[in-house]
Amino acid sequence: MPTSLSPALLCLTLSAALILTLNAQPAHQTLDLLSKEHARCKIVRPETTSRIEWQAINLLRNAMQAKGVRLPVITDAAEKDVSGTEIVLGQTNREAQASVTFDRIALGSEGFQIKVVGRRVFILGGGEHGTKKGVQHFLRTFVQEKPVDSLTLPADYDYAEPQKYAISDVEIAGQSLADFAIIPLADDPKPAALLRDLIFQHTGLWLEIAAPDAPKKPAIVFSSQKPEAAGSFELLEQKGDVILKTDLPGGFVRGLHAFFASVVSPSKGTLAMPETYAFRKTFGTAVLYSDFGARGDGVTDDIEAIIRAHAFANQHNLPVKADRDAKYYIGGTDATAFIQTDTDFGNAEFLIDDTNVENRTTAIFVVTSKLESHPIEGVKNLKRQQTNLGVTLPRRSLVCATDSNVKRYIRYGANQNQGSSQTDIFIVETNGDIDPKTPLLWDFDQITELAAYPIDTIQLKITGGRFTTRANAHESKYAYYNRSLAIRRSNTLVEGLEHYVVDEGDHGAPYGGFINIFRCSDVTVRDTILTGHKTYRTIGSAGTTVSMGTYDISLNRATNVSFINCRQTNDINDRTYWGIMGSNYCKNLLYDGCSLSRFDAHMGVANATIRNSTIGSAGISVTGTGTLLLENTTANGSNLVGLRTDYGCTWEGDFIIRNCVFIPGGGGKISASLIGGSYSGQHDFGYTCYMPKTITIDGLHIDDRNHPDTYEGAAIFANFNRNNTDDTYAEKYPYVRGEEVILKNVTTASGKPLRTCDNAHIFKDVKIRFVDKD
Repeated sequence: MPTSLSPALLCLTLSAALILTLNAQPAHQTLDLLSKEHARCKIVRPETTSRIEWQAINLLRNAMQAKGVRLPVITDAAEKDVSGTEIVLGQTNREAQASVTFDRIALGSEGFQIKVVGRRVFILGGGEHGTKKGVQHFLRTFVQEKPVDSLTLPADYDYAEPQKYAISDVEIAGQSLADFAIIPLADDPKPAALLRDLIFQHTGLWLEIAAPDAPKKPAIVFSSQKPEAAGSFELLEQKGDVILKTDLPGGFVRGLHAFFASVVSPSKGTLAMPETYAFRKTFGTAVLYSDFGARGDGVTDDIEAIIRAHAFANQHNLPVKADRDAKYYIGGTDATAFIQTDTDFGNAEFLIDDTNVENRTTAIFVVTSKLESHPIEGVKNLKRQQTNLGVTLPRRSLVCATDSNVKRYIRYGANQNQGSSQTDIFIVETNGDIDPKTPLLWDFDQITELAAYPIDTIQLKITGGRFTTRANAHESKYAYYNRSLAIRRSNTLVEGLEHYVVDEGDHGAPYGGFINIFRCSDVTVRDTILTGHKTYRTIGSAGTTVSMGTYDISLNRATNVSFINCRQTNDINDRTYWGIMGSNYCKNLLYDGCSLSRFDAHMGVANATIRNSTIGSAGISVTGTGTLLLENTTANGSNLVGLRTDYGCTWEGDFIIRNCVFIPGGGGKISASLIGGSYSGQHDFGYTCYMPKTITIDGLHIDDRNHPDTYEGAAIFANFNRNNTDDTYAEKYPYVRGEEVILKNVTTASGKPLRTCDNAHIFKDVKIRFVDKD
């Protein structure tokens, strides 16, 4: 028989049940973007993606890739499957497909919202910078320091972070800026759009761009009238309106940026512009970074302002000048300023902070040509020493040829590799003639790539500037940092620049060269101060510990490059620092009046000259062809010239040495040899290896006073192969010996005579001739 409850007890029981029901939490629903039960997650971007949006995409993609997850990137036009698992960045058509809307005006230019809708995560800002900030928030919240096998969010996640503004209101002659419209120029609406964007970025107000005949309301009017002063921009309050005037090409863009940088950005609270308010700015010929918002205070990241300044200067063919005494901080943003006009960095300082970068391979500055490169058609093959390309070109050009079917420079040793595609560079005139100073070095039976890089006829000048790199603390492995001044334009001069490196710790990744010259010709670096980088060690490709090459000068596929009166900040004989320079595929390189720790040619140089210089203990190390000329130079390396063992000790040509001093090991206690190298004859380097055909030495003093006790005197050649002591030794890949060594006016501090080699057999067929003894 059921037991009945009293009304009071029943009421108490029901109340308790209701309380439990109200406080009970439903099972927490989550979205795992990496779930294997669903389609692979993709990143969706707008079909037209801005530079800042690409930064956001790469931040997300690289962060996931670091955890071992590769997310494909597609455009919003690529797929229309609304059930897909996606991370949607920026403004796309996915919003309509998912029946979701976002109030971008409320978010503000730098505000953002992250919202889960089904199996999609929307990350977008009121503007492109907001989208990037949204990605950074997403990574901090859901990716960093999280397990790698999942990417989980609450299924109802919806987080918004609107922009906060320093300016609460703008009043113009007592009227709120919100009441104004913008009246554009009849023939150019772009300045009006820029003004609307700048107002939105600084105030959150989105003004209407109205037609000139629109119903009357307070307006900001772009006028075709000229300002009072020539070469200027004016912003004037007149009878309740704001009138903008300029007489300069691009003057509205330049003037608006200058006005917002100097007046609006520093303001807080209410910005009041009274009746008859006037802002006038007269511009000089050069574009200043401050005109486009650079603070130059050493704290604010100025890279975006620097980019804007150069973009404007490039468009209007104007020079750029850094603000006097400015200190520009450049953080880790994945951003590059492209230089196409003369630039004077002056006495400004640039702090490049590499401690937390978005993309270590992105250059800070890239000097580029307005002349576009182009493929060359109609050439099927090329022959060594060929004198004409067989086709005409619209401009004199540096031509780069590649045959990926043939491998050269198959490296030997601890950093061994499978070689690199056969590559050559040469200058071609408009009639197709190949400059005899840049001859073809290889036969190209097949050509997989042939491209022309036009050579500018007017020299572009980069002058001044004190740059300091705050070194990275990356894991010590081959992950090169290229946060550099990259020169990609022929006929360029760099003069009076200084580069320093600070905060190098006990580990770090190597650098690919602050002065980084690639695919160009006729580049001169003059009166410049550079810095060697600390050497770090890692495991090489052969599984053994190696020191990593790290450079402040890097040359690749470049011709006619000169370094004149350049030096470095650290001791050129301090082996704590790697040799300052490295090069590949170059022709006609020059050091003149330099004091640098190293001259190095990895994968070949054709013709190199070092004169009036001092080379440090990292030495002169070469592989190549043509003539190597040393003149009036002091060398402190282990050898006077080292032939690179890892590339076969090959030099198909001649050495000429005049009036030089050789200090073995920078004065260290070592046995001296003039020509260094090691060649077993058992490794295929992808080419026949040559000893210099003729070595001519006319005037050389060997300062070997600090020699070992067993020292027998300086040798012309190092012992290239200790196992090759008689004719029974077989070289699978024979080394082509030189013909003659001619010596004149050779003296030694030790007083000991010059010898041929510790192993006389190797060079027994090379004629050694002392001219002053004949």
